[in-house]
Amino acid sequence: MSGDSLDTGFEDLWSAEIALGLRPVPPPVALRQRLLAQTGGVYTHRVPEIAQECALLLSGEGIWTRVCEGVRRKNLHYDAERSLATFLLRFDPGATLPSHSHGGTEQCLVLDGEVEDGDITLKKGDFQTLKPGSVHPASRSRQGCLLLIVAAEPAATKFV
Repeated sequence: MSGDSLDTGFEDLWSAEIALGLRPVPPPVALRQRLLAQTGGVYTHRVPEIAQECALLLSGEGIWTRVCEGVRRKNLHYDAERSLATFLLRFDPGATLPSHSHGGTEQCLVLDGEVEDGDITLKKGDFQTLKPGSVHPASRSRQGCLLLIVAAEPAATKFV
């Protein structure tokens, strides 16, 4: 190959694999406030005392990262002691997440919309648990959906 890179179409999947292994690290409260002030972020409330003992992520905060075409992930929390990640997955209408295996247990709650997992259609309020080692069929959402996922990580998911 004369210097041309090989385009396999799997770049997004590999990026997702890397992202799945990352542990979010929240900045100290004072640093967060300074950064918001310097970047024009609006910070209009005092952090409650309980926030010193817990992680606090407001609805407009956090970063959505691309998993694959039409599917984005927003990390909410990582429990390093139990290697559990809590995150949101948002599917655009018509988006498909490729088939993948699970290295650990995954729990999924449909918060909005519908998602098809093989022969099963999960709707708002439906809950699913996948066992370690299970192979998850491709997930597709015709109308779009929002999922809350709690999964064993790192290396919980391998695309097949």
